Amino acid sequence: FESRNIPEDYISHEGLRFSFYKSLSSAVNGDEIDNILYHLINRFGPPPFSVNNLIKECRLRLLAASAGVLSMRTLGCGLVCRVAQNNDENFVAVVLEFFRAFFFGAGVDFHFLSGSGADLLVCLHIANDTDKYSLLSEFLDKFNVLNCDFIGGL
Repeated sequence: FESRNIPEDYISHEGLRFSFYKSLSSAVNGDEIDNILYHLINRFGPPPFSVNNLIKECRLRLLAASAGVLSMRTLGCGLVCRVAQNNDENFVAVVLEFFRAFFFGAGVDFHFLSGSGADLLVCLHIANDTDKYSLLSEFLDKFNVLNCDFIGGL
């Protein structure tokens, strides 16, 4: 991912920068993030690219949590997603097919990793010229619907 921070030349006071970081990290919904962004713009002007990326990452974190994706980290060969395992015996097959269909359609290679525990680990190989935030937002929106349908009795 691109740079994601609040630069000193945007908010020079260290305590204020940390206060906004804390607010963003503790936001629990999109409205809270919108409110934080509103206050940033109102007080400091249009945010630089790195602040916009930070806002996008916070939104992804909320989407991921809602969709049952426990973490998304850049490791080794790509972006590794840890997906919470569902106890239903068909869950893994449905998730595998969903990943295959979504990422094949998006032109993204991926593979599953072995790990300790019951969670699924998927490594995504997203090209550098791809808008990662848009791709992952779309994926998480659709995966959330799949997870909700599955929990609701697919």
